[in-house]
Amino acid sequence: MEIKPIYEFLVWDNCNNNCKFCFQRENPRLFNQDGRKMVLDQTIKFIDSDQFKKGSHILICGGEIFDNPKDINILYDFFTQIIDRMNDGTIDLLYLNTNLIYENIAPLFNVLDMIRDNHLFERLKFTTSYDLVGRFRDKPMPITHHLPEEVMLDNLVSVKQEYPDIHIVTNTILTKPVCQKIINGEYNIRDWMEKYHCYVNLIPYIVLDKELMATRN
Repeated sequence: MEIKPIYEFLVWDNCNNNCKFCFQRENPRLFNQDGRKMVLDQTIKFIDSDQFKKGSHILICGGEIFDNPKDINILYDFFTQIIDRMNDGTIDLLYLNTNLIYENIAPLFNVLDMIRDNHLFERLKFTTSYDLVGRFRDKPMPITHHLPEEVMLDNLVSVKQEYPDIHIVTNTILTKPVCQKIINGEYNIRDWMEKYHCYVNLIPYIVLDKELMATRN
């Protein structure tokens, strides 16, 4: 059985969120829109080069890719080229990570429309994140005045309703508070998955803030 490589493209560190446990916010690579377009163009150039093994998987992530509505056109052009390369066999699977903490979901829906229209949901690995501590701020968002957690969960529901064939994985970091809520029965993973129609993937906490670190017990 052939094991295909995954090429990870961390395109930029720009992100409107400020997760307490995020390593990227310590020394971020921030680009203006021209810089972001250049990065996307360079990504396509690499995929088309001899350095990329044809038929491999790719992962596109940030920072955050979809939280700036001004990027809607450059993202549309970029993912049009990605989908062309999925259709011709250059790319096998597309892994796409997004935090869903944004009030304008049009840039994401533009991309998912293209995935649907090309019948590629079986080759899309769509991942988001939900954390009980450290991810969501208490300050309301500027347009809807909803809290970031509410916006993320509303977007999660909207994605599944609009694209019922999509398979969603939600990463949850095993910080100390999360472990304690699971143990206490305050956070039931099975119930959460059934409610939001996605799979929860528990991942270890890479320690940045020791207050969030679970004990070995």
